[in-house]
Amino acid sequence: MIDFRRPLGADLRSLAVFRIALSCLVGADLIGRAQALRAHYTDAGVLPRAVLTESFSRTAQACLHLATGSVSGEAVLFAAGVFAALALMIGWRTRAACAATWALTVSLQCRNPAVLYGMDNLLRLLLFWGMFVPLGARFSIDSAGQHLPDGSKENHFSMGTAALLLQVTTMYWFAAAAKSGEEWLKEGSALYYAFHIEHMKTPLAVWLLQFPGALKLLTFAAVHWEWAGALLLLSPIAFVRARLIALGGFLALQVGIFLTLRVGLFPWANLVALIPFIPSEGWRFFGKLSLRGPTVSSRFRDISRRLPPGGPPMFRLSRAGQAAVLVCGLYAFAWNLASFPPAEPALPGWFWTPGFLLRLDQDWSMFAPFPMKDTGWYVVRGVLSGGRPVDLLRWTIGEPPAGRQEPPMSNYRWRKYLFNLREDYWSDQRIHYAKYLCREWGRTRPEEEALKQVEIIYMLEEIGPDSVAEPRREKIISSPCF
Repeated sequence: MIDFRRPLGADLRSLAVFRIALSCLVGADLIGRAQALRAHYTDAGVLPRAVLTESFSRTAQACLHLATGSVSGEAVLFAAGVFAALALMIGWRTRAACAATWALTVSLQCRNPAVLYGMDNLLRLLLFWGMFVPLGARFSIDSAGQHLPDGSKENHFSMGTAALLLQVTTMYWFAAAAKSGEEWLKEGSALYYAFHIEHMKTPLAVWLLQFPGALKLLTFAAVHWEWAGALLLLSPIAFVRARLIALGGFLALQVGIFLTLRVGLFPWANLVALIPFIPSEGWRFFGKLSLRGPTVSSRFRDISRRLPPGGPPMFRLSRAGQAAVLVCGLYAFAWNLASFPPAEPALPGWFWTPGFLLRLDQDWSMFAPFPMKDTGWYVVRGVLSGGRPVDLLRWTIGEPPAGRQEPPMSNYRWRKYLFNLREDYWSDQRIHYAKYLCREWGRTRPEEEALKQVEIIYMLEEIGPDSVAEPRREKIISSPCF
């Protein structure tokens, strides 16, 4: 008999490993963001708090990071995020730790919307739904020494697990639906254009451009697998086989993205999101990971004796809680539907408010409806009071390089920020970037080397079907330093 509930349930061990991987993802995100803590999250950076509340009032409503604009204050909040993530990792008061990690992550994301990308959507949603599933039932301080269900009851089904798994599958469905351009569905040229984008491509992507036929097949495979693979993840028929095939296919997809496109932690977040789908049969195959193993259990018991009692490893939501999760899940699905025209302009303004309050807002339109068809690089030139030029991307005195140059910024969020400055939506942020450059240069330079003028140029290259056009200068902003 087919069990239609099983595809929406999760193995407790899968949820535990998901918890550990999710906390590691949060930690990696915090480490990456900390590299630009002053520039991205303080009043001395590119987005002071006064500008944030004026320009992004809708998403800044619950931003704890508005409480401080100093480097030391932000460092304290970053440290709080690390502590919450560590508590989540070891499963100490797991549900409260997940809630704290979610709240601090949401606050950090709203502090500077200009540096966000698709990974941020997925991370906060995984943390949100994680609050409603028993993440601490296995491999945790909370579960050490407590009575737990035996091996025959490893599978857990609830509204929480259903919402978590459906969030991941609908992400792939709506990502595929957004890829409506001919470049994805007819021409098969989407990866050709994506692999030309200067701030994203890797050496492997450049090498693959030599094989247009293979790129065409990979393009069709990627967009159609998002549909088919997500369906297989939820298939009640031949459940184990379908689930393992789907997991293998998505693993290959995310590894391919990681090897060809520099998109920060996005592939890793997608892999973490797949962990709750690992079925019990997978854990039985790798039975050494069972919590009943003496090494693992004894370590958790030793640690648990040194800590205050934690929360319950298993919990059941009340009927009101189950109903709330159901409503939130339906709303998240409706949000995705409403994001497609013509629904978006037809809906009243109040429809969007709960999404921004709970941060259930989401957008899966990466490379949609088709990848951008231009690329290029920045030239950020300053002029000192004595007339000498300055390269403000490399913080050196002298003319910026004339030819193609990659900005010396390994941090993906910096590259995302500069990419956003070209868009009309972010045009009012250009002056604040220029002001930041003036302040930052003056902070470390003597008075005789004061910066007088900042000019930001984008060297634009049009990507054609067969070649890339010669670059042309596109002035982003020219501003004096006050």
